[in-house]
Amino acid sequence: MPLFSWMHALPREHRRRIRQAASPQEACLELATALGLNQSIPTPTAPVGLIEDVHKKLAQAQRQAMDLEEELAKQDAAHESEIATLYEEHRKSVRRAKLQLLAQCAPHHPAAREALHCDQAPTLVPVTTAILCGHSGRRAASQSRSSMSSLTGRLLV
Repeated sequence: MPLFSWMHALPREHRRRIRQAASPQEACLELATALGLNQSIPTPTAPVGLIEDVHKKLAQAQRQAMDLEEELAKQDAAHESEIATLYEEHRKSVRRAKLQLLAQCAPHHPAAREALHCDQAPTLVPVTTAILCGHSGRRAASQSRSSMSSLTGRLLV
């Protein structure tokens, strides 16, 4: 099937006029006449100043988009800072809670006091001391229980 077979179906005179048309608009009018449309096909033209208005609106929209991106970047930085602050406050709160729990579980009063004051002067020495005192206190308690049971065992025999 040859290309533009529909065009070969047109009378020879119309095909010649279409080929010899000086502009696409003339060729379009001749084709409309050949097809029996007898209506002039309007040439699309833009109203005066439309292109400039579109360019202005596009530039304004681009500026607005860039301003919004800038504002979002500022908000993102502020949110990141706020999240970091909240995280640090949470970390400190958890540390205080752990020290209070350690003070409650301390085997003697000085170790409890050291655990409570550890928040003002953070070092690992009081915590280590409290933990070691707790372990030695537990050992002493378990040794006293074992010696008591051996003593009771001897008394019963």
